[in-house]
Amino acid sequence: MLCSIAAGQEVPECDDDDDEERDTDTPCRKLEKYFSTAIDVCGRKIVLDTLFTQDERDVEEYFENLLEFKRKSMQEEMSRAKGHVRQLLQRHGSADRMVALLRIYEEEDEAYQDLVTVATTFFQYLLQPFRDMRELACLYKMEILKSLEFEDLGPKRIEALEKEAEEWRTKAEDAVASIQDITVTYFAQTSKALAGMSKQMEEDKARFGAAAWASAAPRLEKLRFLLAKETLQI
Repeated sequence: MLCSIAAGQEVPECDDDDDEERDTDTPCRKLEKYFSTAIDVCGRKIVLDTLFTQDERDVEEYFENLLEFKRKSMQEEMSRAKGHVRQLLQRHGSADRMVALLRIYEEEDEAYQDLVTVATTFFQYLLQPFRDMRELACLYKMEILKSLEFEDLGPKRIEALEKEAEEWRTKAEDAVASIQDITVTYFAQTSKALAGMSKQMEEDKARFGAAAWASAAPRLEKLRFLLAKETLQI
């Protein structure tokens, strides 16, 4: 209790006289004086720790929930961006003139760029822990190998360090495998969107004559190139 912390000083009670009852600031001033005395006697950290106790498990749970919330928020952004692209693809059939279709293409390109931005942010977030683990594992492994090479160690210590080095090597390999899996998933998402856009353009091409389609042809070629490029990453 802060009463015992502040060198036995008790929290002052408000007087009952009429003047202090009318003065609503009096209790606040007395509390301020009390806590100031407690801080002077015990220090700011002790007073704050006493007033606002924290359970380490609660703190860990808080950050875990925060990370989970961030991950779900990013996933929702991904779903929103993919849904927007799908909605635009479904509008192609309603465009009976090339000028209307070109406007949809323009919106679609912006929606795809939005998807790429959101997906990049999300997958970079997923990758970071494994990148950190890869670097950490490689660092520890190198330090252990240096110890084995340059230090005068006994047989048991050598055996223990070799075992530890192998464990870090395994962790590094697992991290690399996870990085590769996440990277493949990213390019699978972008490739799927590009494939849908390219397929829809092929269908659009069949509905318009060569002269009208000439203005859209460069976009189709660009989509084909991007799709081939993204597919190579899978």
